Amino acid sequence: MRNGLGRVVLRTSGQSSTRLADTLAPPPVPGMPVRRTGVLIALAAGASLLAGCLTVPLLAGGGGHALRSAIVFWAAIGCPFLIVAVALTVHRIVARQRDEQAFRAYSAVYPAQSTVWNAAFYCGRCNLAFVPDGALGVPGSHQVTAPQFQHMVIALGAQLPG
Repeated sequence: MRNGLGRVVLRTSGQSSTRLADTLAPPPVPGMPVRRTGVLIALAAGASLLAGCLTVPLLAGGGGHALRSAIVFWAAIGCPFLIVAVALTVHRIVARQRDEQAFRAYSAVYPAQSTVWNAAFYCGRCNLAFVPDGALGVPGSHQVTAPQFQHMVIALGAQLPG
């Protein structure tokens, strides 16, 4: 959109944050990723089925070579789509199992990491993030720079009981 002074004014929406806010952010909430391969599977299976339907006129034509022509036509056109549909289905099943394993593993450690994050403090003067001595029942005060904060949360979360 142009205003009267020749400048372009753009409107945007969304969220912005500083690098410091990103490094000190809480651990992400566990969630399953969304896979969007269902449409591709349906299209490949549909194309294979369509190629199978197109063989009907070849078979209806009769003749000695009608069956052979129909099989060759479907093998050339429909079979690759069927192979793609099966491969995508197998890939989706394997990816789903891998995602479920990762989700269960992260869901097990998330409460401990969240507890560490809630107990931590950040000092803007010295640019250190720390967990006060004895705040988590883990001995010693743990101090790290802001870029190392996420590693500290993971390491202390692994030390917490339960």
